[in-house]
Amino acid sequence: MDDRDVYAKPGVEARIVHLDELEPQEVRAQQHADGSRRSVWDRWFVVRPDPPFVSLHTRWDPEVVMHRHGHRGGHGRSPLPVRSV
Repeated sequence: MDDRDVYAKPGVEARIVHLDELEPQEVRAQQHADGSRRSVWDRWFVVRPDPPFVSLHTRWDPEVVMHRHGHRGGHGRSPLPVRSV
C-alpha cells in the first residue's frame, strides 16, 4: 500500500488554490471616531470537520483593535510578511 492511500477518501480530491482566486470576506468591522471603517478580512482555503482542520488567510486593516480572545483546540499560526500594495 502506498503511504498516500492511508489518507484517501472516496470522492475527495486535492485542489490547489491561489490566494487571488478567493474572495475576501469581512469577518469583523469597526467604525472609528473619525468616521472611517476598519475591518478584518478572511479568505478560507479549507474547512474540514473530520479530522478538524481550517486553513485561512487573514488581513487586518490598519488600526483595527481586537479584544483579547482565544480559540479552542490545537492550532498554530504562521504570520507572513506584509507586502506593499
